[in-house]
Amino acid sequence: MIKIIPLMTLVLAISISVMAAPKHESSFELMQAIPQHTEQIFYQPGIHSTAKVWLNMINQAQHTLDIGTFYIANKPGEALEPIIAAIKSAAHRGVKVRILTDSMHIGGSSDPQKLFASEPNIQVRKIDFAKVSGGVMHAKYMVVDQRNVSLNSANWSWISLTQIHNLGVRVLSPELAKTILGIFNLDWRLAKHNNSAQDHALLNQHQSSKVTELRPIKIKTANETLLIHPAFSPVGLLSQGVDSEISQMLGAINQAQHSLKMQVMTFSGFKKYGYVGYWSELQDAIANAAMRGVKVQIIVSDWNNKHPDINFMKMLSLIPGVRVKISTIPALEDRYIPYSRVEHEKYFVVDNDLSYLTTSNWEWGYFYNSRNIALLINGKQPARALNRLFDADWNGPYTQPIKLNHDYRVPKHN
Repeated sequence: MIKIIPLMTLVLAISISVMAAPKHESSFELMQAIPQHTEQIFYQPGIHSTAKVWLNMINQAQHTLDIGTFYIANKPGEALEPIIAAIKSAAHRGVKVRILTDSMHIGGSSDPQKLFASEPNIQVRKIDFAKVSGGVMHAKYMVVDQRNVSLNSANWSWISLTQIHNLGVRVLSPELAKTILGIFNLDWRLAKHNNSAQDHALLNQHQSSKVTELRPIKIKTANETLLIHPAFSPVGLLSQGVDSEISQMLGAINQAQHSLKMQVMTFSGFKKYGYVGYWSELQDAIANAAMRGVKVQIIVSDWNNKHPDINFMKMLSLIPGVRVKISTIPALEDRYIPYSRVEHEKYFVVDNDLSYLTTSNWEWGYFYNSRNIALLINGKQPARALNRLFDADWNGPYTQPIKLNHDYRVPKHN
């Protein structure tokens, strides 16, 4: 019998251990948040706890702490509370904190301006990305001391840390931090003006030191040197010289020769939310890979069961060489938590040596309207860890092959 440790006991134990922990010894680590009672499927020894990594980073901050996230949702006694306390503690010891969220109101979210009201050294801004670019500020990332970067599918929410499956990465690199902070600083100014024209000069600032596909950073690990570079969305709101996410995503898929393992919460070939029509870029790249003989496996969550998106996934599954499964995380037996119990990761692995992690769901608006960030990682060790995670899910009890004749329903999640 598996012994379930009370959530707050576990979180407090992590918090106490982090306070006494030494500085990071590694320059790279994967992280994940696992839904309660699914540890036997998703736990992987090479992928660390998101809450623990975030606490480590914040507790080690000495000068600056910059956080960009779609929203923040704290609840007393839950998993995000020690992280909020760590941010306040960092500010009290002199760390300059900036927090940027979207201005959209999300049910159950906390107002970050009230959450950190009267705290010294903490500035909070909300960006109206719907006004700026027609989407949302959907990226979830943190930069500590202009050198330590984390990127996650997880929102800064207690539910994301305990009831949703999320995936992320931490990289220690001043060069990468500088490139990502260029986007943060752009959005920080846009949040003040909510007018992209006023900050057009920022879009035209070109720095040869930006990390790109042609100028990746090199991160040495125990057994290999990783090549890493970021890519950004939306296409029309990028500072000069950075890579766009959709071009890098398609390029990575086009490199595939043997295998392509993909997982995302939602995937659609239809433009929505103000724009209508069909979007074929991603589907075409996948179909072309399959035609080259690439074995394609795709997992989407049951939140994607809505029409017409489920019909799009059925169509994908008809492509020879493409297999699709739908993931359903069982509900908790003792309580119902809105907007939880779902696989929220957004990643894929190409040929066992290229990993792609992003904050974007795979819909047109995430690449062309909304702020998102991806990291492309060339290296066998990260790919191996992600392959193990994918395979455990693919072969586990939570995924089932899509059925063409089945009438799918979206699960209740609000």
